[in-house]
Amino acid sequence: MTGVRPRGRHPACHVPNHPPLRSSPREILPQATGVPLVDEFCNLPSVSEALIQGVQILVVTTVACFLAGIVLAAISRWLGEDEDGAAHRFPTLRAALRSVTRPAARLLPAWWLLHSLTTVSALGQVAGSRRWAELNRLTWGNGAPALALLRFTSQFFQDLTQMVVIVGVAWAVTIFKDRVVTWVQGLIRGDPGQDSALCRLIRPASTLLGWGIYGAAAFATLQNFGVNIQPLLASVGASSVIIGLAAQSTLKNFTGAIMLYTSQPFTAGDKVQLLTTGGGKVIEGVVQSIEPSRTVIRVEDGSPVYIANADILNYLVKNLSRSNHPVSKGGVLV
Repeated sequence: MTGVRPRGRHPACHVPNHPPLRSSPREILPQATGVPLVDEFCNLPSVSEALIQGVQILVVTTVACFLAGIVLAAISRWLGEDEDGAAHRFPTLRAALRSVTRPAARLLPAWWLLHSLTTVSALGQVAGSRRWAELNRLTWGNGAPALALLRFTSQFFQDLTQMVVIVGVAWAVTIFKDRVVTWVQGLIRGDPGQDSALCRLIRPASTLLGWGIYGAAAFATLQNFGVNIQPLLASVGASSVIIGLAAQSTLKNFTGAIMLYTSQPFTAGDKVQLLTTGGGKVIEGVVQSIEPSRTVIRVEDGSPVYIANADILNYLVKNLSRSNHPVSKGGVLV
């Protein structure tokens, strides 16, 4: 986290007459992002003030989570039944709210519990550091292992709290992605003139995208726990570049098909003209089908012409079957 000191004893939490710990968390644990609550408590002048601050944090967090649960329940009731797949235009706001409310409602109790445990552990760590003599006496001379355990638990609960946030974000993005895919598939199935191959291809592509989301969440979680993921990212990045270059043409055409379905400058059965940016006519005919990699247009003599979807996005499309003959480029009216 930006602006957070690495783990270790804060200057204000110096332990007098205490030998360095030979098995401190810094030596036995991977380096993580630190515990901001420890720094906050250490900046206070006394343990009693840190305790008051900790109780305030616990109360405010509990009340905020309770109110957030009420708000999430109210939003869920307001959204009502799921009708995203029936809309011609994708309901972005409603889909985003639906995607966020479910993970937030499910993970909010876990986040509250872990944050509360982090607060309690941070208070124990600060109190044990500042009152080393009392801690050593209460643990029958085992103050060093006790303080190391407190440092470990505060760091561990902090990392788990951040992991819950990462899981929630990945979960929400996945739900939103699934809603977009379901909506696109509904559009395709609603147009009987289209090739069903694109509909069959969308689901595997959605699965690959989902694995990408899970992979990003896994990398973020490992980094959150202090694992060095730079070598792994470098190898994954190199592999992605190679695969991307090899499949560049296929991906461009598939993306073009998705854009044609979502923006719908034409559908099967429409008579269209493809024009250059200068207005020159490239082809005129009736759209027969939109496939994953190409669009089939049947010209005046009845012969089919196959055009890559990526190329269609570079042309001006004049739809002669619609009123006023709208002209679009890349699915956008011009």
